[in-house]
This record gives sequence, C-alpha cells and structure tokens, in this order.
Amino acid sequence: MGSWVSSRWTLILNGSRLMHYFNKRGPVLLKIRLLLGGFAILAAGLVACGGGGGGGGNIIPSPPPSTTAPPPPPPVSSPAVYSGTLQKNDTYAYPASSPLPSTSANATVTLNVSTGSSTNPFGQGGTDQHSVQSDAFPLQTTVETTDSWVNQLSNGQVVLYGFQSADNVTPTPNSVSWQYANPQILDELPETNGASWTNVPQATVLENDADGFIAKRAINSDGSYTENDIYPTGFKNTITVNSDGSGSYLGTGWAQYGTNGFTYSAPTNGVITIKLAPPTPVGTATPAPPTVFATPAAWFAPSPTLYSQSTTVTTGVTFPASCAVPATYGATGNDIDQVTSRIDPVVGFTDNQTIQTYTAPGVGSVCVVMNDGTDYYYDYSQDLGFLTIGISSTPMHVATIAQTLTLQSGPPAIIVARRSAAASGGRPVMLSPETIAVGRARFMAAVEREHAKHVQAMRTFFTRYLHERQLNQGGVR
Repeated sequence: MGSWVSSRWTLILNGSRLMHYFNKRGPVLLKIRLLLGGFAILAAGLVACGGGGGGGGNIIPSPPPSTTAPPPPPPVSSPAVYSGTLQKNDTYAYPASSPLPSTSANATVTLNVSTGSSTNPFGQGGTDQHSVQSDAFPLQTTVETTDSWVNQLSNGQVVLYGFQSADNVTPTPNSVSWQYANPQILDELPETNGASWTNVPQATVLENDADGFIAKRAINSDGSYTENDIYPTGFKNTITVNSDGSGSYLGTGWAQYGTNGFTYSAPTNGVITIKLAPPTPVGTATPAPPTVFATPAAWFAPSPTLYSQSTTVTTGVTFPASCAVPATYGATGNDIDQVTSRIDPVVGFTDNQTIQTYTAPGVGSVCVVMNDGTDYYYDYSQDLGFLTIGISSTPMHVATIAQTLTLQSGPPAIIVARRSAAASGGRPVMLSPETIAVGRARFMAAVEREHAKHVQAMRTFFTRYLHERQLNQGGVR
C-alpha cells in the first residue's frame, strides 16, 4: 500500500485533471483495497490453521498506518486578469499628390492568464502558460488564445521555448506557431540593476491563415532566413534572405511570363538592384540574361545586421502613469527592457520593437508595455492604382502597434514557491514570467500577421506586373 499511496500522490502532483481522475475512481480503489484486505485475512487464517496439517506458522502483522502526512502539493495557479489598450496606426508617404490618409484603430484589451495543461509540442518541456485575450474594437471583438511554454532554470533564468497562438475565426482560425532552437531568456533571478543578456532569433515559424495561406520560415542565428509559402490557388513561393542583405523571391506560375521570380542584390554604391530571374534552362541551353526590374535607393547599409536583441534590467523604477498599476501592487519595482531590431531586404522593411516589463516585489509582472514600428520601403499593395516600389530611401508605409497590459486582479498565473537558494536564500516568492512570455507571444503573432499581408501582396504585385509587362502596358513607378 505504501507504493500505491506514493504513486497516487505523484500522480496528484501532475495536475488537477489527475486529481479529478482519482477522485472519480475513489470508490473503485476503496473496493480494491477492501478486497485485497479480505484476501490477506483469509491467507492469515489458513496459515494459523496450518493448512489442515501440523505446524502453527507465523502471522506477519500489517504495519501500522503512517502518521506522517505527505508533502503538500505545489500551489495551483489561479487566473490572473490583465486589462489594457491596443492601438494600430498606419501612415503613408507616397510620392503622389494625394497620399492615402492615415488610419488608426483602438481596442480595449482583457487578458486572462492561467497555467495550462498542454504538453510542450516542441518536446522541450516547461510549463504551459495559457492566455485568452479579447480585443474589443468599435466594430468588432477578436479573441485570441495563446499557449507559451516557459521554465525557470536552476541558475535563475526564466526561459521561453516557444508558443502557439490562434484567433477565433471560424471554421479555420488564423494561427502562428513559433519554436526557438535555443530557449529565449526572459528574465534572470534575482533581478539586479544593470543585468543584461542577448538572444538569437534561430527558430521555426509556421503560419496558417483562415484564407488558406500557409507560410513556414526557418530563421538562422544571424537573422537570415528561408520561407516557403503556399497559396490557396496552389502556387508556391520561396523567400530567401542572405546574410549579406541579398535575397530572392522565386515561385511557381510565372514561367509563362519568362521568369521564375526576382533577385535582390546587396546594397552597392547606394543602390539595390532587383532583377527578373530567368527560367531554369532546359538541358544545355544558355541561361537568358536577367532583366533589371528596379533600382531603388539603398535603405539599409552594406553588410547589415539583420537581427539584434538586447535586454537590460533597471531596478527601483517608478511605474509609468500609463500603466495605472493598482496601488495594492505598489508604485515602484523593476524594469526589464527588451529591444529588438531586424531588417528584411526582400519584403522590404525595418522593424524596431521594445517590450518593457515592470515587476513588483513579491508579485511579479504588473505591467507590460509593448511597441512595434515597421517601416516599409517597398509598396506591393497597389493602393494608388499603379505599381510602386523603391522610390527613395524614405519609407512609404509606417505601421505601428502599441499595447499595454496591467495586472488588475488575482495572483500571478504561475506561483514559484521557492527560488533556488543561491538566487533568493530560500525565501518564498511569487513570480509571473508567463506575462512576459504571453504578452510577447500575442504581440509577435499580431506583427507576424502584418508581415504575412505584405508577403501575399508581393505575389499579387509581381503577377500583375508580369502580366502587364507581357502586354507592354505595365511598368514601375
């Protein structure tokens, strides 16, 4: 029975679902125990009777019940409720007499965070931090569910292995899956002033959109990447970004126009040269010379840093007024400030992102402020009725996303009962690293969908251009 109790307790530690499992089957287990007990009594009686022959036999008494209580289960997380705002802005600077008007969309955000039960699909372990975010815009409300897998390592680091995010579009939701090759450091405990670290972007990203568009990207440690896209029509495209800033956009369905796609040079003498890639020659045929498509002014420097990220901790800061942190969590704490920059030479943008996470002593994350600004230098949308690309080194479209989340009620969604002795001297503390992870995951998913919109526009843009070029009616402006 000792082993059964031990096994049952171990299973209970694995979660409330197993507790429910055993609670439901408690009567069955009790019957089994009584039945086994009956067999034990019967066997003891047979031994005492000598089995009908001589010899008394020895009866081994059952051990007395243990009076030592099993260790208490780990704390079960209660949902934490965050609220805040989300704002999306788009501004345009086309070289036209009537540029598109700026647009702005604002939403009220509610985020519920709890510890989920899903196993890490990436096979790296960690705890599932489950969130449901509702964005209430004036004309519609969107709901997105995100699962992030985080862990606190023995050295005090809080790391993110990856996340999955999907909205409530039916019957097929828009979804994004992000798996890091190396766990991303979100925090280091204890938080000390001036502490800093960096992360590399190496990851696999999979996006499935409700309209049937699928994109799979393999990101390298320096920010270069290869992305394979499949369209609902069956056409396929591959985006390749090289470390030196060159790249290509190749696809199916363009052979009828005498090309497989487009190549992008690295910046040379202040110019980027975009050419039509001729079809792969058949047999020993000589490849056709590429045709220059456009020569936009270089909008990034030669030998670029395609990706950079750094995080710095500042202690003893006053929470910003924009967070409106409830007084119960205090007015001061620590600021975990992460800055990320990236360049995409093919899609044609620079992206700068900041995520500031404010933590309160004994509570954890009480406010997360996220800002992302993307400058698009190539316009593939045809918004003005003609094809526009690479007019100058000034971005033609600037898209920004800003979001603030503040803890309103409930304990942090994950409670770490005790940090390592080296990190905290064994003092019980509370921590909510998932807020850093979930806020980041949901935010990155929104940025990723904006990226996908431009990628899909590229296909339409080039197809239309090639068609009009074939009819000698198209061109580039």
